[in-house]
Amino acid sequence: MVNVRTQKESRNRGAAAAEAALVLPLILMVTFGAIKYGWLFLKAQQITNAARHGARMVVLPDVGIGDAVASMIDLLSQANITATEDDIAITSYYLSGDVTSPLYKLAYNVHITIPSDRVDLLPNFPLLPDVNDLEASVTMAEEGN
Repeated sequence: MVNVRTQKESRNRGAAAAEAALVLPLILMVTFGAIKYGWLFLKAQQITNAARHGARMVVLPDVGIGDAVASMIDLLSQANITATEDDIAITSYYLSGDVTSPLYKLAYNVHITIPSDRVDLLPNFPLLPDVNDLEASVTMAEEGN
């Protein structure tokens, strides 16, 4: 009798080990995927906040584009994101072509593009797709008038 129970228990332990071997990689993929994409989502939000901050600065009457770019680079560096002037593009255009329109104001578009390899926590992790770039774009109209 004792022999039969030990054979059953050993079969159960073997089955449990086989199930764990099948399920563990899936659990690890889900866990590391949540960590990787959660981190990238955080960094995307920080980049968006820097773009908002820069757009808010550039529309103020006494702030220049260079000051806004320097401020965005500083804000991104506080979030441990390396950015250069080449990563930030600021374009301007008029909201209306009609000079008599109340919408005849200068608008600024701030666009930040950060390559994901600068912020990715787990680059080239097997079976998890990589993200190319993290981008944010904000447009605001100039104040005053």
